[in-house]
Amino acid sequence: MNSWLNKRVKTVALLLALALLLMGSIVAVQAQSEAPAAANVAGELLVFDWNKPVTTAQHGFPWDKPPKENGNWVSPINYAGGNIYFRAQVISMPKPKSMKLQFCFWQSKNTRETCSRTQAIAPGQVVTWSQPLTGMWKKDNRQLDWTKPRDRNGVAIKTMQGKPVSNYSGWNWNGENPSDWYPMNMRFTVVVVRQGQAFSGWDNYIH
Repeated sequence: MNSWLNKRVKTVALLLALALLLMGSIVAVQAQSEAPAAANVAGELLVFDWNKPVTTAQHGFPWDKPPKENGNWVSPINYAGGNIYFRAQVISMPKPKSMKLQFCFWQSKNTRETCSRTQAIAPGQVVTWSQPLTGMWKKDNRQLDWTKPRDRNGVAIKTMQGKPVSNYSGWNWNGENPSDWYPMNMRFTVVVVRQGQAFSGWDNYIH
């Protein structure tokens, strides 16, 4: 009787161990598939990689708070004097519409803000663009202090007329029906390259 019981206990323990191993493998594969692509390229920083649906919970501004790579961009490596590269892909939305996307940094409790130029895009398109960080628009013409951390960074989703599709700041979606826009399946990736260095290319980040 004891021998039979011992065998049953060992069998159950073995089955539990196999089940835990299988669950761990599934979790590992899922984590790998959900992780953003990241290149280990000297002189480049992957600062943003939104790769999931944008819902009304983001209020038209999907962002990272706090941002990735949120250190000193002036020293010892001068990223602030370099270029910033953007790649946007709108995969789907409830009612396909052309739009404009813009990337912004916020600092010092929104008293400092700097944004890229807007870029037109439509569902099904992939668009890339770049510009010097020093050439980005500045709120009240005040430069960010790139030696200090930023509060957040992220994307502004706008109509073709440049109005945010958002209910922040009393905008009330600027006359748009949010259910026509969200959830929006989007990928938006941003890389900063140090001063004087050429960008290694999107193949190092998008797989």
